[in-house]
Amino acid sequence: MLLRDTSKRCGTGGVGQRGFTAVELVIVTAITLVLSAIAIPSFLRLTHTYRLRNDGDSLVSLLMVGRMRGASKFAHAQVSCDTTSTACPGAGLCTLSMKQYGATTYTAEKQQVCLSPGITFGFPTGSAGGAGAQGGTGNGPYQGKSGQTNPYTITFNSRGLPIDDTSGSPVGNYAFYLKDAASSTYVAIAIDSSGRASLYTFAGSSYWELAE
Repeated sequence: MLLRDTSKRCGTGGVGQRGFTAVELVIVTAITLVLSAIAIPSFLRLTHTYRLRNDGDSLVSLLMVGRMRGASKFAHAQVSCDTTSTACPGAGLCTLSMKQYGATTYTAEKQQVCLSPGITFGFPTGSAGGAGAQGGTGNGPYQGKSGQTNPYTITFNSRGLPIDDTSGSPVGNYAFYLKDAASSTYVAIAIDSSGRASLYTFAGSSYWELAE
């Protein structure tokens, strides 16, 4: 009986154990680098956009909490943002404060929003119009009416209506504008005359889109 050598089929020295050549490794590495160069910028833009939208949604929620608390406690509610805060990486700490009927000062509540790193207040350069009810930016890029003690402030009266924090007069075109410098994207949190807050995204030129 003749015996056959099967070491080439299943032994350690078989042909099936052949590895990659240097040329193959170079090709695979090059393909990986090309795909990474294409995917990483898109991923970073998506991350920046998500972070900006998330901060905008958080501010919308904070404003709505303030509006409801003011109405329920028959008080003035104010969301005021500190743009030089050292407590937040984005140098934007927005705090809800309440002023009860008859009081002269606002008392800070526990509800706060800290802007993400790289997210700041800002308005698109060259834009001719604001978000929501704002027809333009003649009164400044961060709010709809001049004369505010702090331009990064939105105040509601006990009926849930936005007012000028110095005169107490109703105002229907306040807005906060946020920007992400890394991705050159913007969002706006606009307040209408009824006190409802809505999030807008900047679609170029003077056009703002209501965020879905």
